[in-house]
Amino acid sequence: MTQLSVELEYQIGQPVWLKTDPEQHERMITAIILIPKNIMYRVAMAGEESEHYGFEIFTDQKKSSIEN
Repeated sequence: MTQLSVELEYQIGQPVWLKTDPEQHERMITAIILIPKNIMYRVAMAGEESEHYGFEIFTDQKKSSIEN
């Protein structure tokens, strides 16, 4: 068995926003997907899910610093 250690930017259940969403709807991380040399996050909003890389996502703290 091989052990894997990864650092995650976001956690399941964490509220996030997408940088590409002009309306800035809140979404929630529902899954973490490990792919070769990268990590993707599945996010959900109003029954719809989509998958994104960490650089496409930001948290409320980052959102506040962008707006100010």
